Amino acid sequence: MQTQVKTSVTRIGAVLALGLAAHAQLGAWSELPGLPEPRSGHYAGNSHGALIIVGGANFPVPLYQGGTKIWYPDVRVLPPDSAQWVTASPLPAPIGYGASVSDERGLICIGGGDATTHSTAVFRLEWTGSALRRTELPSLPQTFAFGGAALLDDVLYVVGGQETPASTEALNILWALDLEKKGGTWKALSPCPGGGRILPLVAAQNGALYVWSGASLAPDAEGKAVRTYLRDGWKFSPRDGWQAIAAPPYPMVAAPVATLGSKRICVFGGDDGALAAHSAELKDNHPGFSRELWIYDVRADAWTRSDTLPVSLVTTNAVKLGHSIIIPGGEDRPGHRNPRVLKWDAR
Repeated sequence: MQTQVKTSVTRIGAVLALGLAAHAQLGAWSELPGLPEPRSGHYAGNSHGALIIVGGANFPVPLYQGGTKIWYPDVRVLPPDSAQWVTASPLPAPIGYGASVSDERGLICIGGGDATTHSTAVFRLEWTGSALRRTELPSLPQTFAFGGAALLDDVLYVVGGQETPASTEALNILWALDLEKKGGTWKALSPCPGGGRILPLVAAQNGALYVWSGASLAPDAEGKAVRTYLRDGWKFSPRDGWQAIAAPPYPMVAAPVATLGSKRICVFGGDDGALAAHSAELKDNHPGFSRELWIYDVRADAWTRSDTLPVSLVTTNAVKLGHSIIIPGGEDRPGHRNPRVLKWDAR
């Protein structure tokens, strides 16, 4: 298909323009037990070696057949060394598309929402070995979903997002919460100079916060939000503020992202937007999103293509679990969810 060929040429051209070359694969892929149901937009993280999946959404009937997105309150746990998911007590209401961060105690779920409303709630789920313990954290300054978050030196940072499901402008915010300060509250810091965005890549590494890509929003003639896929890069440090950094080779919207060692950040695939306008006509023939694994070196300020994913998965998270990086479920093409749980071990 001409559009698909154009997408491939665009990606290859971006690589050559940056002077980057493909390296030998740096890791090995395997899989953990699949999710009980295909989901995306779920919160995902770890607590004391247990993998935790919370909420999310899917389309029981395909989107192109008129299907409606359904949100869920389910909470599932894959205990350490277990081959079977455990069902925990569900959330009070269905929710998804918030931000996820894991600290030394558990999975922190930030904001999120459903088809009609977004939330300010922030809470931690900690695995005790037989059950999950929920701890409430300070609520966000305003409702939030479709943004990103990362933990840097015990400070939780939240970037971008969308205030309500009907918002036609992305939030341009940087909020910070010191998790070690009792009675602490969220502080609004100087936002990203690149503007508001949903579904950005956000990671903390080597004393700084890194933000790439995502999509800005603007209203169309009917007042509906239209995305513009962004290809930019920004670094924030508590001492020096924001500065521009090397952009990714192409937009990488909604990609799972995780740190590797002390100087690298891994980006697993993502949506470059090239086929965004063709989803309805492609239906099940959509080739899926990018399967390329890119690694950003924070010291060299440079990108390297290093590996290929078995399947493209977006609107999910990359969860560090021991020495592995786990990508649990996600969206493998527009309107279609996948239950596979990928495991990547760097060599």
